[in-house]
Amino acid sequence: MTPLALTLPKDAGNEAKQQQDDDSEITQSSAEADRSTSSSSSSSSPSASAPSDGGHYLLTICFGANDSCLPSGFSSAQSVPLESYTDNLTRIIQLLKGKDGGQNPNLHIIIIGPPQYDAKAHGLFSQRRHNLDAPPLTRDVNVTQQYSHAAASVASSFHLPFIDLFSLTSDWIRHLCDGLHLSASGNHLLFTQLIQTIERHYPHLAPHRCHMDGPLYTDIPKGDKKDTETFFQRAASE
Repeated sequence: MTPLALTLPKDAGNEAKQQQDDDSEITQSSAEADRSTSSSSSSSSPSASAPSDGGHYLLTICFGANDSCLPSGFSSAQSVPLESYTDNLTRIIQLLKGKDGGQNPNLHIIIIGPPQYDAKAHGLFSQRRHNLDAPPLTRDVNVTQQYSHAAASVASSFHLPFIDLFSLTSDWIRHLCDGLHLSASGNHLLFTQLIQTIERHYPHLAPHRCHMDGPLYTDIPKGDKKDTETFFQRAASE
């Protein structure tokens, strides 16, 4: 399996990042990704071209945590209206798979919704980080859930698998490290669900069926640089 990633413009989201860097670990908004995907596609083609080396490619699309920011809140620069979010997510898929979802058959997509949100925990985190007098209001968990439902609806319309991260992280005290970002257990939960989704919907791309392009990190010799270089040279020749 060869990973496939969207190439994003360097200036995408700079204005939002300058105003709100407390959410920097969360991926960009759907609007920014839609613009960058459009700019990297041929203007004469309705869909982007997947690599044509005969391989199979797996792409995960996960937006909503930033898009669902309240338009009048502390992170309003990142807010994307629900209708625009739905349209952007639809367009991203259409650019990759065609309007009917039937193009690029070797490109396999999994949609991941936004996680839960704990306003109290993230408010206190942002207050400390930005030295504010009071916890700021950035999101509402009920609004975030609407974006999760919208992502699920778009995935269903294209017959794509959907990971309901919102429901998975209902125990947000355990699965969120600051009320917004995934904790170690939250990341493990998402990883487990992702592997299960791949095995259920794209079994030919299950990790145990894929060839490794390089060695595992644990197999790389530690210590002498020459031993490491020799190891990689041997691995490349096999």
